[in-house]
This record gives sequence, C-alpha cells and structure tokens, in this order.
Amino acid sequence: VMMSVTGVFFGFVPTIVAASMTIIYRITLGGVGVYSGVLTLAISSLIGLFWHRIRNYVPKIGPYYEYLVMGFIVHVFTVLCFFTIPYPQSIIVIQNTIVPYLVLFPIVTMFLSVIIHNQRERLLQQAIIKEKQTLLQSSIDATETMEIFSIDRNYRYLSLNAFHQKQMKDFYDYDVKVGQIYLDYITNEKMFNRIKALIDGALDGIPTKTIIEVEVTKDKYVEEHYTPIKDDDQKVIGVTIFSEDVTARHTHEQSVLFLSYRDPLTNLYNRRFYQEELIRLDQKKYYPLTIVFADINGLKIMNDAFGHDAGDELLRTVADGFIKGFHRDQCIARIGGDEF
Repeated sequence: VMMSVTGVFFGFVPTIVAASMTIIYRITLGGVGVYSGVLTLAISSLIGLFWHRIRNYVPKIGPYYEYLVMGFIVHVFTVLCFFTIPYPQSIIVIQNTIVPYLVLFPIVTMFLSVIIHNQRERLLQQAIIKEKQTLLQSSIDATETMEIFSIDRNYRYLSLNAFHQKQMKDFYDYDVKVGQIYLDYITNEKMFNRIKALIDGALDGIPTKTIIEVEVTKDKYVEEHYTPIKDDDQKVIGVTIFSEDVTARHTHEQSVLFLSYRDPLTNLYNRRFYQEELIRLDQKKYYPLTIVFADINGLKIMNDAFGHDAGDELLRTVADGFIKGFHRDQCIARIGGDEF
C-alpha cells in the first residue's frame, strides 16, 4: 500500500529511496518469502510510479474508483508474487491472504490515496489563490496615480494598494491596514458625509462614478468609482473604491469647455452658448425674461476705411461697454459679426 501510494504522489526519488530501504530490510530478514517480498515491493513501487501512464488505459472515473482500481491491480500482482514461494507453501499463503489482499487492502489503498489526493488539491488551490493574490496586489500596487481599496459592509479595509497607504500617511499621518475602519480617518465632516453616502449607495447595489473637488484642498479634483462587491448569491458584501487625481485633466477640460463657449475676440459668450442658454432659461421659474438685441452701425465701413484691426478694436470697445453696463448674473453674447 505505502509503496504504491508513494509512487503516485511523491515522485521518483522518494519512491526509489523508500523502496530501496524496505527491500534491503526485507532481504536481511531472509526466509523462503524473500523473493516474494522483494518482488512485491518493487512491483508496487513501479505501478505507483507509472500509474499516471497506466490510468490512460482505464476509463475516466472519479478518484475513489480510480484509486480502488489501482489498489486492486497492485494487490493482484502481490498475490501473483506469492507463487515464488516454494510449493505447496505458496498455495497455503495465497489461500490465507487472498481475501484481505484483494478486498481489504485495495480499499485501504483507495482511502489513503483519496486523503492525500484531497490534501494535495487543497494545497494546490491555496497556492493558486496565493499566487493570484500576489499578482493582483502587485498589479494594484503598480499604479502611483490611483488609490485602489475595498471595504466590507462595516467600512473595514478588505484590501488596499500601496498608493492609498501613502496618501493616507501623507494627508492623515496614519498607517492604514487591512481590518481597520476607513471612515475613522476622514475628519472633515463634509467629506465624511459625502464618502459615506457614496459607499452606502454602492452597498445598496448602486455603482457610482463622480468627479468632485476635494473638500480639504481647493482646486484639486478627484474622479471616484464606487462599485459593489457581490458574492455568488449576488449579495453585496463590500465596495471597491478607485480614486484618481484628475486636477490637470479637469482643468484642461474646463479650459476647452470655456473656449468652446467664448468668442475669442471679445471674450463674450458665443452663439452656441446663447442658443443653449436660451433653452435652459425657457422655464417659468426664470420669468420674466428680457432679451436685448443690438448691432454696431457702420462696422463694414470701419473695416473698409481703416482695416479689420480697427474694426476688431471697435468690437472690443463695444463689448467692454456691455460688460460695464450689465450685472454679473446677466448674459452677454456675440452671436454674429456685429450682432450682440
């Protein structure tokens, strides 16, 4: 039993060492059964070592049946080895041992093999999980611009990347670890309420993406993703949070947006902004609403007589007059060449 199981699960070197030691021991015992004992040990070890090839000739069955078949084959050969004992003693030995060897010992082989098989599978799965965890942690630690962490329903850290740890250390002087409560470190009340509301929303199964100005740092913007973590039963067990500083991108986008709604010559709003604003203001809550149309008389003559630079200067002068004449909450737009 032990020799065959060793061959299956522990490979060539351990099996050869074990077989050599037991064969030498059996030889030192001597007796009429020495050849039978040596052959039994050798054949059992060989069957175990080559079982991975032998099993290709056995129909695909579960581990219990597979190792029962292996145990039966090993002990059939063991019984055959008894014929090396001088006759008629060999017949007597076979008669006395055939039932346990062909019934009990295959079952013992099966149970021992299944135990080791399951243990190896468990260790293999643990190794795979550990390897995946290491790979995942390395991946999320690779970024130096995005905070990545996850928390459970009690706001306790499940995992976190190195950049988040660094940020928490830099801003709050805390060395955060798995198991600690994330919200305990958020001291600003407004920020605390915002983050908690977003987390609670994700815990209710609602993913959220938002770009927000950081409450404690003016003109700093972060993009945050709050994503529910679900188990196999689709029950939300936590939240994954991604937070990235997008100040530069946000500033650029706002600049592009600003330029897309501005007339570059006068710095007033342009026709696009005017048309969209007219739709937005077309609601009862904004009434009464006044719209003033104006244009410049003689702009074409100015351009023809003194050049376009002079015409542009006239447009800027008129625009400055409008800016001085209207309040900040009122909208001035250049909607055509000389039309306001």
